[in-house]
Amino acid sequence: LAVFSAPGEFNFKIGDVPFRPYWDFEWNTEGRQRIQNVYLSSVNQSTTNTESLAAIRSQNKALGDDVAWATGLQIGQNKKKGDWSVLGEFRQIGLGAVDQNINGTDFADSYANQQGLKFSGVYNFTDFLTGTVTYFNTWNYKSNLFDSLTAAPTPGSNAASAYALVPANTTQRVEVDLQWKF
Repeated sequence: LAVFSAPGEFNFKIGDVPFRPYWDFEWNTEGRQRIQNVYLSSVNQSTTNTESLAAIRSQNKALGDDVAWATGLQIGQNKKKGDWSVLGEFRQIGLGAVDQNINGTDFADSYANQQGLKFSGVYNFTDFLTGTVTYFNTWNYKSNLFDSLTAAPTPGSNAASAYALVPANTTQRVEVDLQWKF
């Protein structure tokens, strides 16, 4: 991985209410090569349909496969009892943008080739105890990447590893967390 990263945020208040717009941009300069030479070459071993393989390769030549980005807004903050915050975010993860071994597992079950929304609300019950409810809704960034293969790959094969990168068309998740700081 050779990742260029450009995260940022700024904070301001309107009245007494804090606002925090933020963004993150990641560009894996070796992402295209990784997808084309590693993952898609293993797909080549699992199918004899050269038209399908050509279609898959042509879908993965765009720069978007190398890029992951997010933008969001948090309103409120959580420092003491009675504080609250809400957050809304849109995120997009290209197929070669990140390594799934280090990607966060909450958003899209850690799959690449996903885009979607995250909404979260946090409330401080005490200075040290917060409750959080988060909703994730994600869907394919590029549709049908592997749908045109002649058959699902054999488990344990190299093609199964490539196929596992994009098995989910959509994911939805609701998380409820209670955090105790000590």
